[in-house]
Amino acid sequence: MLIVCARAGFVRLGVVAVDGTKITANASIDASHERGHYQAKVAAMTAEAATGSAAATARNGGWSGAPPRFPGRR
Repeated sequence: MLIVCARAGFVRLGVVAVDGTKITANASIDASHERGHYQAKVAAMTAEAATGSAAATARNGGWSGAPPRFPGRR
């Protein structure tokens, strides 16, 4: 892919030398997770939101949060 980008003129290729120097970085654990990890988190959050919504509806006597209709109006 790098060669394709270089041929298209997006990047210039040069020499990079690595000498083993340790450089501290501010990297978070979230930056290193795979796609499946985030898909599982989204699924868990969605399930939690649905459970919370159902519990709130039951607590409110069946009221789901939608505004009531006004009598006599259509």
